[in-house]
Amino acid sequence: MTIMKRQTIEIERAIEHLNRPDRLHLIEVLVRSLQQDEQPPPAAERKANLARLLEELSGVPTANPQDGLSNRDHDDVIYGQRR
Repeated sequence: MTIMKRQTIEIERAIEHLNRPDRLHLIEVLVRSLQQDEQPPPAAERKANLARLLEELSGVPTANPQDGLSNRDHDDVIYGQRR
């Protein structure tokens, strides 16, 4: 049996006596704890991500293609008929 499995069994035994509201409270505490541990990416990483996004966006055509369809026509093809 792995260490993780043994620890999981120990945790289950430790909380099996808790009623539903107490278990839900425990879940909320754990989630808040995990959220606090999350750190935003460093500024350099955010800047690199933005640069990649801008590079991808620069490849998107800004004018209608020469197929005779309007932007709405393309939306209808992609997303289905509007109601």
